[in-house]
This record gives sequence, structure tokens and C-alpha cells, in this order.
Amino acid sequence: LDAPLAGPSSVRKPVHGREGCNITIRHEGDIIATTSGPYEGRFVEQGFVNAPRHDECLPLLCVWMIEGKPAGLGIREEHGWVTRNHSRFTPHFIAHEF
Repeated sequence: LDAPLAGPSSVRKPVHGREGCNITIRHEGDIIATTSGPYEGRFVEQGFVNAPRHDECLPLLCVWMIEGKPAGLGIREEHGWVTRNHSRFTPHFIAHEF
């Protein structure tokens, strides 16, 4: 990394990345996961939460917003720390008028 991650527990990922590429996860000061990939440029950093696992999988909730309103919810599950394009995925549609 060019610069240290912010805080002892954080996730660094590309602004325009996808499918789990170029991710670095730090927990309590230790890097616990990194992924390679083609993305360069700007990165964002987020706080990391060591979420509980269910049946040895880590579920992640992803919300899609349209004009500030929730339009969809996706649940991704993975055995590792980073979800990828092959991770289990269940989409949910939220119906309302925009």
C-alpha cells in the first residue's frame, strides 16, 4: 500500500472496482485479506466490522438506491472475507413509485 489504512480495522477498495478486486482488509492492525486485480486510481476506505458468520459463511447486505430511495437488496455469501462474482447471491426487489 502506498499509504497506511485509516484506523486499526478498515477496508480499502477501488472507487470504481467490482467483483472483489483490489481489496485490502485490516483488522486490529493486521492485514487479514488482500485481493489482486486490474483497478488503479482512487480508493476509498471504510470501517471494518467483524460480522458474525452463519453456517461458516459471511453474509453481506448490499442496498441499491434510486433517487435516495431503496430499490433493491442483494445478499451475498462467501466463506472468505471478500465476496466475488462467484459468491452466492440472492436479489430482492423493493417495489414503490419513484
